[in-house]
Amino acid sequence: DDYRDKKSSPFNSNEKFSGIELRKSVELLEKNEVDLEEVQIFMDVVAAAKRHLEVKFDLQRPLYFDYIHLVKRTSLGKTDNAEKYSHPIHGDNCVVQQGGTCLKQQPAFTHRDWSALIYLNSPVKGGEFLITDTNFEPIQTVYPTCGGIVGFKADVLHGVKAVEFGDRYAIGIWYTHDISKALDIESLQSRIDDVREKLNRESEQKYNQEL
Repeated sequence: DDYRDKKSSPFNSNEKFSGIELRKSVELLEKNEVDLEEVQIFMDVVAAAKRHLEVKFDLQRPLYFDYIHLVKRTSLGKTDNAEKYSHPIHGDNCVVQQGGTCLKQQPAFTHRDWSALIYLNSPVKGGEFLITDTNFEPIQTVYPTCGGIVGFKADVLHGVKAVEFGDRYAIGIWYTHDISKALDIESLQSRIDDVREKLNRESEQKYNQEL
């Protein structure tokens, strides 16, 4: 997703930042550039996370996907002038002010209502997720653990501490209650199913030719 030629993260010069959207992974699948089952696992994992969020927070309003992004943050091993954050304290649907308030205004994605992170590995050192108060002081710290999930309202102030050594893999998911902003997840699954059917037909044809 346009990170290939970047030597460092948008937020931390001591990290390399790379990632792929779910939509992009489906496009690559249709070009036969990625594995079908890996893309299906991507889809299944984010669907399970959504169900977990809806139950955990007893959400009564319909929840829709807005954006889904698998991200890898890699420490570049620098020790001089090490930066504190991989992603500074922010809100996902508002613009943080000096006094700690977070205003729902552009350029923030103000339609976002909930957010989640799914951890895909346990980094060697660093990469902790922080929830802070309005003075930007941590009130909760989550250490990345493979298979773990963090869910929170999109206006909660949060950030990610710098990855000091190794890699941090996670899927970031943003949700909305606004159906007009919803990602067409059913269409993406349909495209995955079309590829599966195509591969099955090709496999069957090959089998019949070998008989």
